Amino acid sequence: MKFVLLLNKIIGYACGKKLVYKSKKKLFYLKRGEQCLNFDSLYVLKPYRKLRVGRKLVFALVREAKKEDLDSIMLVAVSKNQEKLVSFYKKCGFGIVITRMKLKL
Repeated sequence: MKFVLLLNKIIGYACGKKLVYKSKKKLFYLKRGEQCLNFDSLYVLKPYRKLRVGRKLVFALVREAKKEDLDSIMLVAVSKNQEKLVSFYKKCGFGIVITRMKLKL
């Protein structure tokens, strides 16, 4: 987990955990034995958004993943403003691997 502090106040965090894909079932985006960082969450307090704090947190996790010699970083982007969130992660270098959709009945 990474935090950003400003004047001894936590203004944002990012967290993820190492995952080694061990299943025999093949996924098109993960190979057996692939090690990745499962990026769980990113949050920045509202007054500090648009100040590139989130971007700094994402790149801190990228540096950690590289240091751990991981193969990739996986995340699920879920937000009320989905297009804006996907755009943010694309600007950080992520690409879309799978799109899930739901029809509520």
